[in-house]
Amino acid sequence: MTTTIGRIRVRETGAGGGGTGRLSSWLTADPELEGLTVRREAAAGPPAGNTMGIGEDLVLDLATGLAVAALEAAFLQLLRSVYNQLRNRRRAGVTVTVEVGGDCTLTLESERQYTRGELTEMARRAAAAIDPE
Repeated sequence: MTTTIGRIRVRETGAGGGGTGRLSSWLTADPELEGLTVRREAAAGPPAGNTMGIGEDLVLDLATGLAVAALEAAFLQLLRSVYNQLRNRRRAGVTVTVEVGGDCTLTLESERQYTRGELTEMARRAAAAIDPE
């Protein structure tokens, strides 16, 4: 059984787009994200920037019953995978926002470098937002 744990929004400045589809493919192919299901869904808000049409978000589903340590490890791997995808794209102006538990928002920007410690702290915050104990 799975439970929805969050939503990912990809926002890009300028023309191009397609970031949500690329990130979805990237995350789905990552063997380290076993137990995490990524599905595409209509965006909760209007499209960003000068894009047209209905945007898409990625919805994250995770196996239920995981201990907090396992949740934290899953989020760390998710954030590392998102960050690696941003670095591999080498395109400026891409922001990926991960919303977890309704009150925790994590943002990764393509122009910024993140340390393992920063990603670990983000993962800890995300796990705590799902299971505050």
